Amino acid sequence: MRALLVLTTMVLLSACASAPVPPAAAVPAVWVLFAFCAAGATPGYVVLGQMFPREQMGRVTTAANALTLVAAFVLQTAIGVVLDLWPRLPSGGWDPHGYSAALWISVLVQAAVGAQFLRGRS
Repeated sequence: MRALLVLTTMVLLSACASAPVPPAAAVPAVWVLFAFCAAGATPGYVVLGQMFPREQMGRVTTAANALTLVAAFVLQTAIGVVLDLWPRLPSGGWDPHGYSAALWISVLVQAAVGAQFLRGRS
């Protein structure tokens, strides 16, 4: 089941990265994938709750939330850095190739994390 989940995610991400402009038919699938992944974060708090004493649960949850926000900031900054590698369009926007490159880098990072996830703990 783990392999199927990782494989499905990777296929959808690579399909989105390959398309210069996402087709309108893919939008509902992307939202379903987003909802599925967002709902998958909640059981993580249950797992954290079982790893630490009850007295520390507030601190553990706060640390998990802070790490999530830091990771989101780092990811968005990295995407901005990649987008700045391409010149701006005359209209003031960013080159679509920059978006594709940033998404492919994101796909590769997620593939590496998925491979580590499938290998299990070391």
